Amino acid sequence: MRNQQSNALVFSRPSRHAGPDHRITVDPTTLRPLSCTCQAGRRGLLCWAVIEVTATALVPIALRHWQQACGETDIRAAAAVVGQTRKWAAAALELQSLRSCGYVVTERGRADPPASNGAIRSISDGLQGAAS
Repeated sequence: MRNQQSNALVFSRPSRHAGPDHRITVDPTTLRPLSCTCQAGRRGLLCWAVIEVTATALVPIALRHWQQACGETDIRAAAAVVGQTRKWAAAALELQSLRSCGYVVTERGRADPPASNGAIRSISDGLQGAAS
């Protein structure tokens, strides 16, 4: 993340609570979400903005990289990223569907109602399960 920070993709989403915008940093090679500038992201927790970017923005970028790839090695690497981003998007969509059950991922990275008993896992933990 340190060296790739300058090349990183950055997505911005407005805060839902009149706070500063969420700035989601994504690795440009793997398209893995790395961080968010919100309160939850600063603590390494998953926020709604990261879920939204993962669910909607990363697969089209991965597909574009795959279409532009040249040579077998690049095509295979790009295809692997497409597969991974699709899995992450499916996991993120599943998390979004929790909202229809009354659960909300808050600015603090927690699921409400409070009876849910704990923090939403970090983006790497939450999306790792989808990779299996």
